[in-house]
Amino acid sequence: MSTPTKPPETSPAAAKAQDVSARERLGWLGKNTKLWLGALILLLLAIVVATASGAIFTSSSANPENTFTAGNLSQSNSRPNVAILKATEMVPGDAETGQVTITNTGDVSGHFRLSSSGITDQPGRNGGELSDVLRLKIVDTTARRTIYDGKFDAMPAKDLGSWPAGKAHKYTFTVTFPDSGVPSGATTGDNAYKGSSTKIDFTWTATSE
Repeated sequence: MSTPTKPPETSPAAAKAQDVSARERLGWLGKNTKLWLGALILLLLAIVVATASGAIFTSSSANPENTFTAGNLSQSNSRPNVAILKATEMVPGDAETGQVTITNTGDVSGHFRLSSSGITDQPGRNGGELSDVLRLKIVDTTARRTIYDGKFDAMPAKDLGSWPAGKAHKYTFTVTFPDSGVPSGATTGDNAYKGSSTKIDFTWTATSE
């Protein structure tokens, strides 16, 4: 059975020699700092130059002059600034018809509406206001649908739908003085409206979509 080998003991003299050797190496590094620092800088520069001189692939693309313009929404009225229809000396049972064409003359789609306003009355000698008795009917003859059919003085704003650029619609307006059938008298029935008059404004509006 072999006897374990003891590690060699380090003598004080050997330890002192190792300590002196380490101090000498540190002293040499201290004395030659500029030398090894310069060598390190040269090494770094060499690495940078080697990296910069390497071949690489590149690619680029552009999207110049991204331009935006505002659209134009406008309309034309076949009877601009004039009445669509007029009637004089109406009596019960009479009706009057007029037509107008509205066109989207812009370059964008628009949502169109029709509204009435400005109803004024000149009562007759017997006090009747004609707007109370007249009937109004509006038909979109292009789309073949009735827009409104009711009292002359009670039409709400009407939605006419969305029209693309260039679209035109023709409308037929009919105003009727109905034969009420109420027994006539000095201030009652149809006689209440003798000599009376009324007027109304129509406005077409469009908003972009």
